[in-house]
Amino acid sequence: MKIIYKFLTIFFLLFFMNCASESMEFTTAKTALRSEKDFKRAEEWLQKALKVDSTDAMICYVYATEILKPQKRFQEMSEMLDLAAKRNPNQKLETPFMWEDKAVMTVQDGVKAYKEQEWSIIYNEGIDNYQKNNIDKAIQMFEIAILFLPTNPSTYGTLAALYLSNDKIDLAGEMIKKGLSYDSENENLLEMQANYYIQKKDLINGEISLIKALEISKNPGNILRQLVFVQIDLEKYESAIEYSLQALRDFPNDPDIYYNVAVLYQKMGIDKFDKARDRYLKISNEQDQDKNQLKEILDEFKNSRNFFVDSKDYFLTVTDLNPDDETSYDAVKEIKKMLKQLDELFIPSLRDMIK
Repeated sequence: MKIIYKFLTIFFLLFFMNCASESMEFTTAKTALRSEKDFKRAEEWLQKALKVDSTDAMICYVYATEILKPQKRFQEMSEMLDLAAKRNPNQKLETPFMWEDKAVMTVQDGVKAYKEQEWSIIYNEGIDNYQKNNIDKAIQMFEIAILFLPTNPSTYGTLAALYLSNDKIDLAGEMIKKGLSYDSENENLLEMQANYYIQKKDLINGEISLIKALEISKNPGNILRQLVFVQIDLEKYESAIEYSLQALRDFPNDPDIYYNVAVLYQKMGIDKFDKARDRYLKISNEQDQDKNQLKEILDEFKNSRNFFVDSKDYFLTVTDLNPDDETSYDAVKEIKKMLKQLDELFIPSLRDMIK
């Protein structure tokens, strides 16, 4: 009992010491605010108190939480909370409170609690506006949310996504850069950075960002898909196939992935075929034909054939998963024509030339 009594004595002593040290301007402001409910007069006296006393953090804290917060003057509120923490972070609060099951006793803790609370309220308001298709209002809310928790990377990612969807590409780039400065291994931000680069037609950096995101992702399916598309555009077909096969492990019944793999094998088959045919036509007109070159050309045709066969199989899988896919049926027909040329013309001809 004596221990509790001593604690209460010390607490109230500190409380009255704080009250005794505050300026007349601050006392007048609180009277106008809490007793008279005259917010305009209270704000006038708080502004005077800020000038006459540059050390009392409670002036800023009260101004932020009891004047600016109710009026939703968020930017000013954030700045005033920052000033309170800067003045005297360890100053005791006049009225301690509980936040997330913890006692909030000091200005520093009070500022942290209010900032987290306001961020949550404003961020959720941004989400609500986005869902109602009030995009401009949603952007405004997320921009305000950043004021309260500027080191929270999720806000930057959300805001960047909205900027990208509204063709504000440069603003999106700024948000992504800031977000990654606080969390360089944030999967969502890295994926967003890839989208930013892709919209800027910078596929090389887009690929780099996707690979970074892939390395840390626990659910890489969507990243793999996007990476495959980028590598197809960069004509990195073999690598794209490897990532596609990896994606199929996550999405084994996705016809789009099978289609992409089929197209990749088809492209590689055509590439090999065209190069081998050019060499074949050239060497066919030569009288002294180098047998080693003929064997190389034959191997290229055989490799081309293997790619076409793989492509045909993947296109057929697409038709199994999606019987209405006419494009894949047409692709199979074209591949069969290529295989017929290889089997009935180019490969037999080269074998005869090598004999």
